[in-house]
Amino acid sequence: MTLYSKNFTTNVSIPLYISLEDAFPKENHSMFRIILVEAGTGILKINNRSFVFMAPSIFCLNEKDIIELEKECDLKAQVIYFDPTIINSSFTLEKVYSINAKNCDKFTNIQDIFYLDPFIYRTEQISPYFEIGPMIFKRISKLYRALYEQTNPCTSEYWVCRSRSLFLEILFLIQYIYTNFEADDRLQLPTAANDLNDVILYLHTNYQNKITIEELTKAFHINRTTLSEKFRASTGMSIKDYLIKLRIKLSAVMLRDTLLPISEIMYRTGFNEASHFSRTFKKYMDCAPSDYRRDFYS
Repeated sequence: MTLYSKNFTTNVSIPLYISLEDAFPKENHSMFRIILVEAGTGILKINNRSFVFMAPSIFCLNEKDIIELEKECDLKAQVIYFDPTIINSSFTLEKVYSINAKNCDKFTNIQDIFYLDPFIYRTEQISPYFEIGPMIFKRISKLYRALYEQTNPCTSEYWVCRSRSLFLEILFLIQYIYTNFEADDRLQLPTAANDLNDVILYLHTNYQNKITIEELTKAFHINRTTLSEKFRASTGMSIKDYLIKLRIKLSAVMLRDTLLPISEIMYRTGFNEASHFSRTFKKYMDCAPSDYRRDFYS
């Protein structure tokens, strides 16, 4: 069943619906989805592939994607359901997967189909999951709120036009993220076996704090040696190395997407000493934090 936003007085409706609750239901209503993760962390299985995610981030899902929220901690998210026909009336589910720049008969269709690339095209490097920086998150959150206000209720004179324009702006920002996304092997974290999901989630939730093996063994009632061996066997790295790589990955996002002082980024990602942070960052990224920021904006 397709979800709609509808004015029940005029019976005017559009195939677009935003929900502030239960952003990860298994039922997709045969619609595309944009899930905006606002807070917390979790593990989401998409078509039998698990993604460890944390806020702020976005999932771009099509109507064929099967999802299951395996774990979550302090999770807050909202979801937009939409049918591709809201972008272009010719983009029905029966046709949208066969449309491309080569066979489009109108220039408008060529422009519009690019909005759907993040939802349709997947590679080993490009997945349905995109981590976003604080500035883009702030803008998309504002658009989500404005879209929700336009469609709840759908009573303003120009609610259809305004809702569609707000939605297209969200898609434009997602397309920008998708187009400029570069999978950096230096920042890729390995997946882990399902029986380590709780440990992985704990690391992603508490990375800003000091975490010790003793703390993990007490929290998960497991022997130190057993935990260390299982973690390395599953991920190919030690718990300490995984945590450091996670912290470097998050600090790189903040360096790219914010103008926060490097000292603040250091503390927010669990480092307490400037020279140690700089040395560790350079080990993984081949440059100092200040050089990484400068090179990104140059």
